[in-house]
Amino acid sequence: MGSVHRLFLVVVGVAGCATHYRYQFQLADPGNTETFEDALVKAHLVVDADAIRFELTNKTGEILQVEWNKVRLARGDGTTTALHPDHDLGWITPGASATTELVPLAFPHVGDAAAAYQNRTLDLAVPVIIKRESSTYHFHFIVHVKPE
Repeated sequence: MGSVHRLFLVVVGVAGCATHYRYQFQLADPGNTETFEDALVKAHLVVDADAIRFELTNKTGEILQVEWNKVRLARGDGTTTALHPDHDLGWITPGASATTELVPLAFPHVGDAAAAYQNRTLDLAVPVIIKRESSTYHFHFIVHVKPE
C-alpha cells in the first residue's frame, strides 16, 4: 500500500473518531431562570445551539424601541456575533410583547472546538431606547457541553 493511501486512511480514521457534543445554556443572572424582569421590561430567553428565542415585554407607558441591528453575542473568547430577529418587529407599544428568534447562531458540534465552550460565559447585548434614553440590557449565559 502506498504512503499516500496509508495517510488517507489515517486521516479518515482520526476524523471518524471526533467526539460529537450537545449544548445546554443556563442564564447566569440572578435566579438562573429563563426570565429577566425590571421596572421597564420583562424578557424571556431560551437559548439552544441554533437560535435564541427572545420575548420582550414593554412594561412602561411609552413606546420601546429595540435597536435590532445592534444586537450582539460576545462568545467569551474575544469574538462577537451579530444577531438579527427572524422577522421585522418594529417598535413595542406600551404593555405589548414582541417575540422572535435571534439568528444566525451557530456553534461547533464536533471535537475540540465544541469542547472549548464548556463553562464559557456568553453575553447577549440588546440595546434599547426607552423613555427617550438609550441603554443596553446584558443577558449572560453559561455554556455546558456534553458528549453525545
